[in-house]
Amino acid sequence: MLNEPESVTKYIGHHDRVKKDLSIVTSGLPALSTYLLVWSHTLSMFEGNWKSLKSKCSDSDLIQEPKEAEKWIRLHFVEDSFVHLYLDGLLDDIFSTDDIFFQAWANSSFESDPQLKPDWTLYVKPWHTKIDLATCEVKPPGKPGSSDLSDFVKLGVELRTMLNALIDLGMEDANVFAILVKGLAVSTFAMGMEAQVYRMIQLGSFALVSKRSQSGTLSHFVWWAIASEILKDQREQSQGKQQLSVTECNSYWRSTQSPKTKK
Repeated sequence: MLNEPESVTKYIGHHDRVKKDLSIVTSGLPALSTYLLVWSHTLSMFEGNWKSLKSKCSDSDLIQEPKEAEKWIRLHFVEDSFVHLYLDGLLDDIFSTDDIFFQAWANSSFESDPQLKPDWTLYVKPWHTKIDLATCEVKPPGKPGSSDLSDFVKLGVELRTMLNALIDLGMEDANVFAILVKGLAVSTFAMGMEAQVYRMIQLGSFALVSKRSQSGTLSHFVWWAIASEILKDQREQSQGKQQLSVTECNSYWRSTQSPKTKK
């Protein structure tokens, strides 16, 4: 509870407004993990030595658990095995490095238009506002379309909806992005406003790797090149030390063999 006499806001007359904002600040905190409660209880009840305690309650597991829980929740809603095998991990690796981004698979709709339900969305959530930035439509290999609109047309509609929402927020030079997956072929798109006209462009395309043989010899060559450089560097360092050692020995030998002057 905020103590008014000890708060600096009492001097500027903003104490009441600060108190009203406290509930908003704390509302964005993540839910307390049940694993954390179990971990804390185990710590308090354990009577063994420190090493045994460390093995039973690894802090690494504690840190990793929320991420694993997030992944389990995502996979619980991702029913399509194709999405699980080829896309979920890929997109998670790209966008999970920053805590500012959130992802939603299926059963999710746009904040600005609940009728649109893409297969995947990327959004940010400052305070209580959900702002969609990217979308994805997926058509696994061999799966027929279930809608009158093609996925490409759906992407265009979704991009326009996201862009309109950003413009309504006052972002004049905003851009939104989309991913189209048809079988193993992936295409990326962007949309912005150009002279008051919606402009959708294709950024690039690539194929998902479904077999190890499709990765070619690139990864092997890269690791071989790195290993060769390491061996070369170690060899040069070893030769330098050996040469230095021989030079020092020769200098010492000459100093001991120099003629001594008799008094």
